[in-house]
Amino acid sequence: MTADPILNFGKPVPKADPGTYPAKLVGIQTFIVDEGTPDAKTLLQWEFTLDGTDDPEMPGYETIVTGASSTATGKRSKMRAWVTALYGREMDSAVTLSLLRDTLVGRPCMVAVVINENGYSRVDNVIAAPVRPANAKVLATVAAQAAPTGEDGEEQDESPNDPLPF
Repeated sequence: MTADPILNFGKPVPKADPGTYPAKLVGIQTFIVDEGTPDAKTLLQWEFTLDGTDDPEMPGYETIVTGASSTATGKRSKMRAWVTALYGREMDSAVTLSLLRDTLVGRPCMVAVVINENGYSRVDNVIAAPVRPANAKVLATVAAQAAPTGEDGEEQDESPNDPLPF
């Protein structure tokens, strides 16, 4: 089934309300601003899907929001911060855009969405995805290994008068 896009010629409808969303990077593209002039610059457009959302222009598909950055890689650059959030640590070597794309596309993250001056949603910041907590079985095993034991090997209650069961 192919979605039939909604073409809105009226007031812009933001794809997402301002806020922070769980997301996934789905693409990185280059584009040039002021092409053909001495001020021409190559920028990167980052595309993210917002988990669990429905695109208002493409019903049945997750919302896609974009953000732009320069190609600068300095310590205070937006690109470096976004790559670090997606990669999980600082990159410490030169890479090609295609290698960067191959490494990062599909990675989960959190994105901060704002509404720009024209009324459209855009990604303002990329934040590392939360670390998934260990499952209950792993936590129980770790707790059992850490529990104090008596001389007979039985688990020993640290505070026998404590009425709480944990």
